[in-house]
Amino acid sequence: KGTLSFSGTAGETRTVVVFANGDLKIEANETFNFTISDLDNNFNNRLSLPLVSTSVGTIKNDDNGIITITKLDGREGEDNGKFIFTLPPGVTSDKDITINYRLGGTAGTSDYVASPSASSITIPAGKNSVVLDVLVNDDNFLEQRETVILTVNRIINPYNNVTVAAPIPVLYIYDNDTAEITVSSPTPIYEGNTGSIKSVK
Repeated sequence: KGTLSFSGTAGETRTVVVFANGDLKIEANETFNFTISDLDNNFNNRLSLPLVSTSVGTIKNDDNGIITITKLDGREGEDNGKFIFTLPPGVTSDKDITINYRLGGTAGTSDYVASPSASSITIPAGKNSVVLDVLVNDDNFLEQRETVILTVNRIINPYNNVTVAAPIPVLYIYDNDTAEITVSSPTPIYEGNTGSIKSVK
């Protein structure tokens, strides 16, 4: 709330500056009302305010979000893997950000379980990051290092200014199994002492 003063010169104008507080929040454009009222002197009703004395101003959002996906590799029997989805430092959204993806690679569904989901994850409103856990199954198969490849299909956010940085790293699952080949001797077989003699003349 404030006061505007005019000296009475014809065509005189006054400018009101509205300072917007900057933030790091992905949000919709916001509006505010500017209303003028209460003349302190109307010169015997010869000076009046317009019938519509409220104007609407707009504060445009200038924040966007580039999600960076990092990873931690997994190892059977020791460490689970992780994909970490992170907005820029300090940046959040006032609406949920849902990332739809698919998982591929040489590792199959018997090698790991994706938690909370194998198809989508959400960065909640007001949060900067979220973790997709790759829960590694400790099996008894001797195998090569396996891969989990995450491909983003779609990002759901009402402001359409959220993207994913490329490239997305490949997560590796390392095997912990070892094996040793042993050779055992067969059961002895006796040659026997039977046979035939053939004479040649």
